[in-house]
Amino acid sequence: MASNKLARNSLDALLKASPSHKITKSKNAPVDKKQRLKLPATKTGLKRIKQEIRYGHQQKIRSKESLAQSRQNPIGLVHKDEKKAQDNLAKNVRYMTRALKASDTERDLRKQALEYRNKM
Repeated sequence: MASNKLARNSLDALLKASPSHKITKSKNAPVDKKQRLKLPATKTGLKRIKQEIRYGHQQKIRSKESLAQSRQNPIGLVHKDEKKAQDNLAKNVRYMTRALKASDTERDLRKQALEYRNKM
């Protein structure tokens, strides 16, 4: 929240400080400290401001999601996690049974090995 305000204030200050806005006072007139334009202190300057403007909404969305998640029923979360784990396990079992099936040649070799062992 504060970083959004910082970004807006600093951009406003930069836009007001552009050379297109000329001061009509004479050059010899002293400038008061109050009239001087001060930019808010930032760690990395304009890059941080642009970053906040571009990606600040994502941080807000994440904080809202975490707040909504903290308000959810913890038992419901446990059930949801268990169901997700069961579904994942079932999917893995289906994959492994399909992918790791023995080929025809492997079955023939096994049959031959069993026949050979039974003869002895």
